Amino acid sequence: MSGNITNLMSKFGNNSVGVAPTEDVEGMHNADIELENAIQEIVENASNEDNNVNNERHSKDVLALAMRRLSVRNNLNTDERRIENDRKATKESIDEIKVKNNDAYTLKIETNIKCNNINAYPDDLNISDEEQNLAFTYEDTKLYRLIKPLIISLKIGGLFFYPNYKRTQNGKIKKGISKLQMYSIGICFLVILNCLRSASFYTGHNELDHKLFFKSTMSIWWMECSFKAVTFFVACISVDKMRGLFIAIDDVLQEAVIDKYRKKLAKQVKVQTIKIWMLAIINIGGTVYCVFGPHELSDLFNLSLAPLPVDFPYLVPFQILNVFMHCINVMVALFPLGFYTTICFLLYYEFKELHENFAKDISKSGEISKNLEDIRLRHQSLSKCVEKADAIFSYYIAVIYTTNLPLSCVVLYNMIYHQLHISQTLLNCFWCVSVLVQSASVSMMGAIVNAQAHAPLTDIYSIRVLSASNEHQLQISMFLHKLTGSSIGLTALDMFVINRPTILTIIGMLLTYFVLLVQFKMPTGTSICDCNITQKSMDTVDNYYANKTEL
Repeated sequence: MSGNITNLMSKFGNNSVGVAPTEDVEGMHNADIELENAIQEIVENASNEDNNVNNERHSKDVLALAMRRLSVRNNLNTDERRIENDRKATKESIDEIKVKNNDAYTLKIETNIKCNNINAYPDDLNISDEEQNLAFTYEDTKLYRLIKPLIISLKIGGLFFYPNYKRTQNGKIKKGISKLQMYSIGICFLVILNCLRSASFYTGHNELDHKLFFKSTMSIWWMECSFKAVTFFVACISVDKMRGLFIAIDDVLQEAVIDKYRKKLAKQVKVQTIKIWMLAIINIGGTVYCVFGPHELSDLFNLSLAPLPVDFPYLVPFQILNVFMHCINVMVALFPLGFYTTICFLLYYEFKELHENFAKDISKSGEISKNLEDIRLRHQSLSKCVEKADAIFSYYIAVIYTTNLPLSCVVLYNMIYHQLHISQTLLNCFWCVSVLVQSASVSMMGAIVNAQAHAPLTDIYSIRVLSASNEHQLQISMFLHKLTGSSIGLTALDMFVINRPTILTIIGMLLTYFVLLVQFKMPTGTSICDCNITQKSMDTVDNYYANKTEL
């Protein structure tokens, strides 16, 4: 085998950057056969304990050559399908060596890999975090393939990207900036700059009228969009947030379970994608109508051009720019809702399948047919996925509640306390409905995840523990403690978990505020004295003053 390794090393070279001499396709195929024979020789000798040391050393050499071989294939203009097949074959060979050796040694890749298309996860190979960052791609995960239309929508909105990791000439892995990341930075810059511009709304004298409340509404909404853009940018650039969510869900998903709800999830992805795009188109179309339509609406939207005065002679270009900024804000405001809703549906389906299987495994006599430990560990893995999702969505949920609730209060106050034109009233009604629907969607989806995560609690009490062993009783106790302990679900900055009582609290707060607005509305001005003065009364007054003058 050493001779084979030496021949292969001399053929491909010992350089660490993976550069090989130019060769034709036939020569490349022959070299592939030699490489496969060397790997097969390692597998056959793996069972011999005396050859473990040599086998490990030769395995490293073969793996280095395999990686270099993939790099050569990327440098040559060969068929892409053949490159992909070689990549998969190489990874399968690595996994096969590891299994056949029965973990007698740990495979380590200590060579520089120029090809970044090798999908290696932490459990597959003992490699560094930098190598994992270089090897990871979202497209290879199951979650990406399930919700691809929504991911494309997020990319268009500048809310999804992946950092560009590259290997330098000295072998170190450097984190670069991808095109999608540059686009996301530009979106964040524009949205934040537009939000800061709203400070000019309140310069000078402002009366407490419907115009001031319109300015406040736009300021709060622009602030909401800014926080959402920053939240998703930080989630994508962080290794443990967006990438951690995809890896955690990918590890827990099982094809047998996915097949049970694949059609439902695919339908939800289509519905959410169509919904967010339809709402975006309606919102943008309504903005164009308001900016260039009736003067009752255009005069209001011209106020959002500040610091430009409303009587500026060349407003049309700035109005078009304002519509463009509104398009960006609409995408940033709506697209995360579709992603959030779909992830919640996915977690809900997974918890639901686990609960149904758990309930079926419990017989009428209270005996469980399957190993409770496996069910408990799967539930724990799903709970970890919820924690990974909460690492992203806790900021998103907090932004929704801290902006939408004040926004609804401002809109309701403006509608109740000011006499508005019918078009302005309809505009405020549309805003109010949009805010309430968004808050309700976030609350309801978080609540169903929380409820389904604790659903096994209704069946775990049906298990008989008298005849169970101590180990079985311990498993039941641990599972019961998980279900009755800290609440499982999405939170708002870890301050509270989104569940059904949270929805009732929010509804009660909004209803209370609405009743107070109606009850304490300032009454219309009335006269202090309502007198009916007739001509006879006036004559009496005149006679009185005449007699007083004579005296």
